[in-house]
This record gives sequence, structure tokens and C-alpha cells, in this order.
Amino acid sequence: MQRLRQRLRSDSPASSSSPKQAPSTAGPPPVPFHTRPGAPARPPSGASPAAPPAAHLAAPPAVPTVAASSPVVQHSGSSGISEPYPAGAIYAPGQWPTPELSIYPLGTWRLLSDPDYGWTSQSIQAALDAIGEGGTIYLPRSSKWDIAETIKMHPWQELATEGYPTTEGDMASLDATKDLRPFIVNAWDTSGVRLRNLIVDGKHDLYGREDQCGCLIQFGGSNPATKDQWCDRCIIRNPRQWSCFQAFEGANNVRITNCRVGPAGLGKDVREGHWADGISFAAGNGLVAGNEIIDATDGAIVVFQATGTLVTSNTIVCYSRLLLGGINMVDHAPGKGDYAQTRVVHNTILTAGGYIITGIAQGPTAWGAGPGEPKEDTVNRNAIVARNLIHYQDRGRGRGAIGYGFAISADVENWTCMDNVSADGVVYEGDMNDGDWQPTGLSVAPGPFVRSAGPVEKLGKLQKEFVPGLLRGLLVIKPGRSSVLRLFPGQLQLRPGDSIPLKKWMLEFCRDGEVIFRNAESGTIRWSAGSRGRISGHEDTALLELAVSGHLRIVESTKPDQVLFNLSSVLPPGGIPGCTPASTSLPSLHISDNEPHLQLVGPDNGILLSSSYEVGMNRLFPTGAYICRPSLNNEATIVSVMSPYGQYMVLSTRNGMQMNFPLGSVGWPLDVSKWYVIWETPNEPLKEKADCTLAFQGDGNLVIYANGNALWNTMTYGPPDKAARFLRWGDGSPQQPYLELLTETRQRAWST
Repeated sequence: MQRLRQRLRSDSPASSSSPKQAPSTAGPPPVPFHTRPGAPARPPSGASPAAPPAAHLAAPPAVPTVAASSPVVQHSGSSGISEPYPAGAIYAPGQWPTPELSIYPLGTWRLLSDPDYGWTSQSIQAALDAIGEGGTIYLPRSSKWDIAETIKMHPWQELATEGYPTTEGDMASLDATKDLRPFIVNAWDTSGVRLRNLIVDGKHDLYGREDQCGCLIQFGGSNPATKDQWCDRCIIRNPRQWSCFQAFEGANNVRITNCRVGPAGLGKDVREGHWADGISFAAGNGLVAGNEIIDATDGAIVVFQATGTLVTSNTIVCYSRLLLGGINMVDHAPGKGDYAQTRVVHNTILTAGGYIITGIAQGPTAWGAGPGEPKEDTVNRNAIVARNLIHYQDRGRGRGAIGYGFAISADVENWTCMDNVSADGVVYEGDMNDGDWQPTGLSVAPGPFVRSAGPVEKLGKLQKEFVPGLLRGLLVIKPGRSSVLRLFPGQLQLRPGDSIPLKKWMLEFCRDGEVIFRNAESGTIRWSAGSRGRISGHEDTALLELAVSGHLRIVESTKPDQVLFNLSSVLPPGGIPGCTPASTSLPSLHISDNEPHLQLVGPDNGILLSSSYEVGMNRLFPTGAYICRPSLNNEATIVSVMSPYGQYMVLSTRNGMQMNFPLGSVGWPLDVSKWYVIWETPNEPLKEKADCTLAFQGDGNLVIYANGNALWNTMTYGPPDKAARFLRWGDGSPQQPYLELLTETRQRAWST
């Protein structure tokens, strides 16, 4: 989903009638970053008042220790010595080193202790206008300012609390009034601006959402000469629109460091569309470091390409809200998807009671996907995502949960995602039941490392933990357990005693070796695999897995080729021909609270195994859609399939239970040397292949359509007590015909 990125500017000139006050001067030696090139700081004149005291660094909240199994990465520091750093933020919030920032004013400065227009934005603006370029305005400790008009900075100016305190109670606070539009601070196209040790509060909690407002602090600009803007050790919270802090593309060397950002916006579970970013960053060659972003609701950090930018040592905490994305790298605009030299490294994302949909979403369709997406002309490329950590921390609201940790969609290339860690104990879950997953079907189940299926080389260089599957439009999932999940190879790995819970039911691998689907509350078992006793002697090492080959099986984990029990006897020993980890379509296991509870689905969407063989109305079965079930005596496999020649057919394998591939849409004309035709609809077959569909309609009628024309139907529509309501596939016995339609009262309305 492309994100709307507004550009709002406050270009009204400052009042020329503002009284001027002679600025004080201070004489510490200049620091290169803070002086305009070619314009040295003014020398001291006369006795200077005492310089503001050095900043005090408050102790940051504790960050969880990385699990012992987390990889340690060798990092070459400025000393040139290789030092080990585990994944996650290297520096705690507020501790990123900023030696370039002086603790003394550089050039002219003024402490605004006796404001000309009271404690208002007018007084601050008048002081900034009077002191001119390169000056510093200090606001008294603990002072509160009503901001009714946007504060417009001048080049190379600094606005800060005197003494640079980091304790919230000591910092000067810029509080938006209800009528403020659009920003609190605007530094558009203004080089050298510094905001330091301030509280910037949009007061969303008092005034609510306002479409005419913008971000709280606007940095960046369209002029490529704009550079060297810095926001450090500020508290930025409660925006009334899309973001707390935004750095627009065009500018260079914009920095936001050691800030506490958020809360921001309302989660989509509270109010759709009222979410907000913590930090929105598009400027080039910038730095986003040492920040703590708490309870953002859109993206905690959104990286709009930001070529050459380093995003590091940030800690993102989801405490009490629904956060759409921890770090988002999903936008193709404004830089046409080029993330060259953009590095997202050593950041920590914490679930701490709230819910995060994606930890680091990478690629446009990982976020949202419409018809025809992904598209070749909206590919994101060249980023580096490394050594980031997803963990949990209980701050009094429990662990919280996350849907997807590191998610990479098909529309990235030359992408590096390596050495990232998901700590043990992080809860991965999400309710996928209400998403519109058409036309490609349900996306991959929640998990720490997921990517789009296909050759990994096409995406870039990814760590081995990534599970391939169908991945698109993850934004639609909701907090909580789901009533339906789609597990791809690598996601189903259960030990005896393990289970995968849904809202009401669960798939469980029992300690006696049986695989069951049971109700979590009542204990009612709806389906079992018949594997009880088959893991004798392997109780500690047995593993229930879904293999890339399509086999659903119990294996000896220390000897993966040793199969203890095979639940997918319909497949040949080698599995589905041509199905490899590099395939663009893969087999999957669907589990659901509703019937059928369990289905093993092939890469062509054919049903290889099902816990039951009955469906309700409003179902479509296009050409090639097939469903397999064992015959009455388990001697053969019965396959019901829609032929491209306009007939619905019931087939049987000729030599045992193993399927003959391909079937589906590419297995025609039918090879009768491999199949028996048990039954077919009595309509005349078409002479040429067509787009055919078997439709179990809402009126109860079962109809075959070809190119929009009805070819055959069961005439089972009518009043509610007569119309068909269920379609069932049977084993061919008198009690279960190969195909039958049942009424609401379970009376047979039609059968083969």
C-alpha cells in the first residue's frame, strides 16, 4: 500500500515588528558540524554569562539480554579492532555518542527567560528572528510554551533547553494549541538546524485527529543544498496527523538521535486510518540512531529509501497499542525503490503488551497488495538489513505478540537480510480469518522469518532461516489467534506433545505418536491420522513435518530420511515432481476451526489430503481443481476433478494409491493408461479446452459452466427444505456415493 506523504510548508514570514534584543555571546571553540562552511563562529566580546551546564544522561530502560543462541557478529570499530556485538541495539536509548554536539552555545545565544510575548510561539519566533543565522535560543528549564503558530527556524540555528537536561521534568515543553496548523517546528530547506533536549507535544490526547495538521517536526526539503539538520535528545509525542518527525527527500545528513518518540496515533483496532508514524525518514545520507519509539501505530520507523542512511541502535517498543510495522521498508516512492547504501542494522524491536503486525516489512506487497501486484516496475532494491533483534519485554502488560518478524515479498532484488535474530519466547500469532486473500489465497502463517516463494537468488542474499511461501498484503491480519492458518514447509515442525492452537481447535502431535485435531475446550477429537504407536523408541526425537516435496510425515529428527509414519500416502516416495525450495509455488497445510479442519494442498491448489470431504454452498472449482481421497479399502486413490473439456470426473489410480502427476490444469488430455474413469457428468465433452468451472451455487444447484455458458446442472435448487446445502465426496460405497448433495436435514438431494 503506497503511503500518502504530504508536503506542508509554513512559508509565512516572521513578523518584522518583533522587538530585537541584543544577543549575548559565548566563546567556546566551535565544533565543525555546527558552523557554516566558511563562516566561523563570532569571537567573544566582553564577559560572557555562565555557559549552560553540561547535559546529564538519564539511565535508559533496560533492554532484554539476547538469547545465548543469538549469533555474535564481528564489528570493526573506529579503532580498527574487531569487536563482537550481538544482534540488537548496541547502545541503549539515549546513549548514542554525539561528540559533534557541543554542550556550549556556538556563536551568539540568548536565554529566553523574559519572553516578549509571554510563554508563546510568538516569543520564540521573535527571538529566533532577532538572533539571526548561527544563533542559539535557550528555553528555561521546565518552561512550558503554547505553540499557536509554526516555529520557523533559520539556517544554522539551535533551539534547546538550557543546560541540555534529559530528565523530562527539566526539559522545556513546546505544547501545541488546538488551533495550531500544521507543524510545531518547521526547518524545510533550512541547513544546520538543531533541536535539542526539548519536549514537542502535539496534544492529540486532548484535541484528537486533525487533517490540516502535519508532522510535529518537519526536516529535510527539496533543495539538494539543504544539509546538516539534527534533532537530539528530544521527546516527541502525540501528533495530530501522520508522524512525529519527518525528514523529506532532497536534504542530506539529517540526523535524529537519542530521542524518545511516541505515543503516535490510534491503532487500527481503535480507529481505522488514524494511525501515525514515529519517525518518517526519506533524506539521504542521514542517521537515525539511539532513539526509543514507544507506541507508534503506523510505522515506528518508516524508511522511504533514504539512500545512504544508517538506521541503528533504535529500540522500538509496542506497549499498549496496535503497531502496523516496527521498521517499514515497503515504499517505492519517492526514490523509485532504490535503497542503495541504506543500512538498517542493530535495532531492537520489543513486544511489551501490544501487538505488532510486522517487525521489519521489506518490499511493497509485504505491506499491501492489490490485483496484479507485485509489479515489475515497483521493485525495491539494494538495502542492507542485518543484526536486528526481535524480543519481548513484560512492562506490566504481558509479553504481547507479533504477526511476522522479518517479512520479504517478491518485489525486492539485490536485497541483503542477514544475521537477524528472533529471540526464544516471542509470541508469533495473528488472526487471518477476515482478510480478503483473493485471488491467490491465504498468505503464509505468522512466523519470525517469511519470504515469497521462488529462487532466493532473485531476491538477494537472505539468511537461511527464511521460510518461503505465499506472502502478500500482510497488513490485513489482526491481533489474536486465528481460526485459519496456512503452513508452508519449514513452518510445521512439531515434537511429541506440541500443538498449533487456533481460536477453538488445535492440531496436536500427541506423545503416543497420534496426530489429532481436537477442540481446545471440550477435548473432542474430530480427526486422527492413525499414527498411534508409530514413534515407539523415538519419543524424544520424532518430528512431525511438512516437507518441500509435499510429504506430511513423522520422521526421526536425527535421521531425517527415516520416515516413521507417512500421512501423505497419495504421493510418490520422492514427493511432487519438480517441487523444490526454489519453486514459485509450494505445498501447504491448511488448518481451520471450520470443516474441513485440515487439508494438505499441492502447489497447484489440488487437495491431497483432507480431514473431511464436505463443503457448503457458494464454492467454485475451476479447471484442474481436484480433491483426493482414499478408496473404500485403501487400495487406490479416488480423484474428483474438473476437466477443461467441460465434464466433472471421478477417477481412480490404476496401481495402488500413489497419484500420477501432473493432473490439475496441465494433465490433459487424460492418460487413461494411468487412470480409471469411474464416473463423469453425462454432458457431451467439449471439442477444445475451455475455462470451465463447477459451481455449487447459493441456491443449491450444482452447475458446470464453460466460457459463461451452463453445460450441465443437478436441478437441486428450490425451497429451503428441498434445496441442496452440502456437497460431499464419498468413497463409492452405498452410504457414501462418489458425489452427492445433501439438504439442510441431511437428506440426499442428488448423487452419482
